[in-house]
Amino acid sequence: MNKYVSAVDLTVSKSRGTYTLTTAAGNYRPAINKFVPWSSAATFSFRAYIAGNSVVWDDYSPVR
Repeated sequence: MNKYVSAVDLTVSKSRGTYTLTTAAGNYRPAINKFVPWSSAATFSFRAYIAGNSVVWDDYSPVR
């Protein structure tokens, strides 16, 4: 059994040396079996995570 509360689509773009992260968050509605966008009254905290590999150490951003 899987239970989902929220999901976030994340897009990263780079322009002139600046990275921009764009997100779209939604919450799961079992009655219709899909994710729907959060209302604009919702407040979110997030943290970016960079997965490490054999060359780069993993890292976390501060919570925003």
